[in-house]
Amino acid sequence: MLYFLYMNAFAALADDTRREIVRLVAKNGKLTSTEISQNFKMTPPAISQHLKVLKEAKVLHMKKEAQRRIYSLNNSGIDEMEDWLLDIKNLWNKRLDNLDKYLLKIRRKIPCIRNYAETIVESNKVIYKRYLDVPVDLAFEVWSSQEHLSQWWGPEGFTLTIKSMDFSNGGVWDFIMHGPDGHDYKIRFNL
Repeated sequence: MLYFLYMNAFAALADDTRREIVRLVAKNGKLTSTEISQNFKMTPPAISQHLKVLKEAKVLHMKKEAQRRIYSLNNSGIDEMEDWLLDIKNLWNKRLDNLDKYLLKIRRKIPCIRNYAETIVESNKVIYKRYLDVPVDLAFEVWSSQEHLSQWWGPEGFTLTIKSMDFSNGGVWDFIMHGPDGHDYKIRFNL
């Protein structure tokens, strides 16, 4: 259930206007719907629809004072989104740490001296980059070979069954992650 709350918040923030509304409210602390509307070249009812989406997604908090509606950031909603992003980042860190270990094993313990990571936040996306000091062909092989991928992919305790790994245009990557609790997670990508 919480997953869908986060996804609703991220879906709400996928819109440029709503992201700008959030920036405006964050910068000013509290704003009325009228004050928010004055910053946009659209009708107040259109802005009200954006505010409704942000409120329902728990990104903004709305307080009524007489006829005015005052909006502020919903700190608990923002904190929950931040925690979720941190969990995802940690999951990928662990996954890529496993990749590091696996690559070292393959390379017969030749030390990697240029491994580092960076996080880039852009207007509508977060990019997490991890750099590994390995030949490109080896990096591609461990990402695209069923034999290698099953050695490092997935959270600790999970196993992997790969049904299809076709990287051609229009190809399908279809696999199942088997959790230690017996639950299967089916994942399918169309390229």
